Amino acid sequence: MKGLSDAGLINGLPWFTMLDWRGVHVAIYLIRNSYFGKRAPAIFYGKDTMIIHHLYNSKNISLNMSGKGKTGGKGKGGRGKTGGKATSKSAKAGLQFLHAMAFRGALFAFACWFSSAAQGGAALDRILRTSRGVGLQLEAPRRPEGAATTGCHRGDASATPAPEVGALVDLFWSTNGPGWLNASGWSSIQLEDDTAALQPCGPPRPWHGLECNCTLFASHVTSIELQENGLDGSLPPSLGQLSFLETLDLAANALLAGTIPAGTCDLAALKSLILKDTALSGTIPTCLGQCSMLKEIQLSSDKPSGVPYGNLTLSGTIPDSLCNLRNLERFLLQFTQDLRGPIPSCLGINQPRLYALAIQGNQLTGEIPPSLCSIGPALKYLLLNDNSLDGTAPPCIGSLSSIIWLDVAGNSLRGSIHDSLCGLTGVEHLMLAANQLTGTLRYD
Repeated sequence: MKGLSDAGLINGLPWFTMLDWRGVHVAIYLIRNSYFGKRAPAIFYGKDTMIIHHLYNSKNISLNMSGKGKTGGKGKGGRGKTGGKATSKSAKAGLQFLHAMAFRGALFAFACWFSSAAQGGAALDRILRTSRGVGLQLEAPRRPEGAATTGCHRGDASATPAPEVGALVDLFWSTNGPGWLNASGWSSIQLEDDTAALQPCGPPRPWHGLECNCTLFASHVTSIELQENGLDGSLPPSLGQLSFLETLDLAANALLAGTIPAGTCDLAALKSLILKDTALSGTIPTCLGQCSMLKEIQLSSDKPSGVPYGNLTLSGTIPDSLCNLRNLERFLLQFTQDLRGPIPSCLGINQPRLYALAIQGNQLTGEIPPSLCSIGPALKYLLLNDNSLDGTAPPCIGSLSSIIWLDVAGNSLRGSIHDSLCGLTGVEHLMLAANQLTGTLRYD
């Protein structure tokens, strides 16, 4: 018996990605039944046996690779069995396949999986996931046109679950997919009657605008970026079936109309919701506050009338439920025309990471809530201009020393300019015009 080196683990990866499903049967069994605690195990192998020694509780799990006898474990607290009589025929065949074709690759799977447990119980699929970077600017950077996307290769497992494929098919047809500017990959929907045969994540590459998380067990869509792609129609309610979706960016599709479907609130993994410069209308769904992972909300019409961009029109008020979004970094509701009511008095209390709050160009009323001062040093951009805000500005705004851009122009603010604004030592743009403010601003 000899120890498995790091090089062996790495070299086993290409083999591991080509394993038959049966070949990881025992691995899944052990992981699902929580045979290990929070520390990574040491893994050894012999001719016919793999032994996983857990350093934390001295528990051993021995796997018989020959398919004979029993597989069992022995620890400090007693004895246990993992499968009785060598499990099923498929498990035996899977173990033999592991041993013959990609044994080191299988050990790589165990090492990755149990090492990730020390970081909070994450499984192998979370190690392989990709994430979308967030830059320090008003809007997060987009992937350059033509840049490679993350998809599944032939060695990766598996099909995308049927509900996710169904949601993509619904999006294609409800927004006139055949008329999109780029329908690469999506056009297979027109050619294939059996949705089970569709492979939106590849191989060889994902459909245009998609990114995926590909593991041994399933291929999940994590990002849809179809900005400026000629979408014409409305968003289907079934979007909520994309339970692994982190980014939904459909910006600058001038003919994308209708309302934001309630199914959007079912996207538990959603981090970025970007629907700016579309023709969407209606209210902001109150249930959006349950998307606790949200970092970015862009529901704006940034472009002036007469240019080929949509004229997004929101009505109603800003829901108080959005105050529950603790991970929020960018909240942009710009020039939505009919958005009314006060700024929620709770906004900012639970948003310590909020970098940009831009809600100008609406019909918001009431006072600027002192809760915005609770955001702290993360806040760089505060744009409240061109509304109907009144009352006096809270003196605590002067404590936001990290502010770069503060714009409250074009409201009905009154009273004297408070000396606390002198505390904005990092401000580069300070706009107070077109209000009813009096006094002199001293800037030493």
